Formats: sequence, C-alpha cells, structure tokens
Amino acid sequence: MGEETIQTEVDRLIDILKTKKKVELSKLAKELKVSEDIVQNWVDFLVEEKIVAMDYDLTKPTVSIIEDESKTGKPNENEIQNYKKKFQNDATKQGNVEFLWKQHILENLESMKTFFYSEAETRDLENIDQLWEEFKTKVIQS
Repeated sequence: MGEETIQTEVDRLIDILKTKKKVELSKLAKELKVSEDIVQNWVDFLVEEKIVAMDYDLTKPTVSIIEDESKTGKPNENEIQNYKKKFQNDATKQGNVEFLWKQHILENLESMKTFFYSEAETRDLENIDQLWEEFKTKVIQS
C-alpha cells in the first residue's frame, strides 16, 4: 500500500502560485471556490511564515510565492538541530527543560490557532474547540 497524500486548499493555493507566480487575491478565491476573506486569512498566515508575499498592484492585492529558500527563513535540518541544542542548553542552565519547551510550543501554537479554525471551518468540522484542544495536547506530548 503506497503512502497517500492529503492536499488541503492551502496546498492548492501554493500550487497555483508556483504555476502562475503572481495572482490577484480575488482570482485565487474564485479558482479555489472560497471567499476572499478565507483566502486572505490563509495568505496572512503564509506571509507570516514567509512562504508567500502580498503586494498591491493598482490597489488590487496580489499574492506571489517566495521561491528563494534563503528568503523563506525556513531553517534546514542542521539549523533545527542547533536550535534544539541551544534551547536545551539555555533551558538546562535555567532549570526545568520540559516546562520551558512546553511553554515555547504553546506560544507558537497560539499563532496557528486562526489558521487551524479556518481550515476546520472550511471542512465543516464540528466541535472545533475540542479538536483544537486535542491537537494542542498531541503537539505538546510529542
């Protein structure tokens, strides 16, 4: 049995941008068959994560993908390992590594909450608050 990949609407948005390079926000919404407000929420998150850029061409918002990996700010595997080691060393000096790591994770999770709720609503999921709490618990435990 092969691995199955689930593609979200945000993945589709990114695929569109990889193909077309620069697209008006309203056209993205039409192509994805969702409201401009939802696309704007997704784009806001992706801008924050330095995956896409938002520009205004003649007052029309346009979205483009950031292709240069050095601009994305996404660390490579060595940078991630170095970050973990530095965090662990700093936390060890201060005591209670596990508590500090969980606090760090919780702070970063909160920045994802809007995106999580938007995706859950797009999929007409019920009990989104409960799903969010379950997700947070699983992330903290890992």
